Amino acid sequence: MSNRSHAEINFHITWHTKDNFPFIDSKLEPELWAFIKDRIVKMPNVYFHAIGGIQDHIHLASSFYPPFEIDRWIGEIKERVPTSLERPSNGKVAMG
Repeated sequence: MSNRSHAEINFHITWHTKDNFPFIDSKLEPELWAFIKDRIVKMPNVYFHAIGGIQDHIHLASSFYPPFEIDRWIGEIKERVPTSLERPSNGKVAMG
């Protein structure tokens, strides 16, 4: 028996905007996807596959190599994505 082993965990993760508000528009999407991807590729033991979504939610496909704490990782990604978004009357998205 070989003493080599390989472990890999593949995830398809989705999360919704607050109150399912449709604020991810075609202008915001490229910047948001690039921001999230950049955060992921800099993390150890994580391989980025793809990101996508529509106005009110995000899909993320990644692989993780043990040891890995998925709940901590999702928390780190979500805490860095702007959580308070407003769409003023002028139609522009303000992040804060």
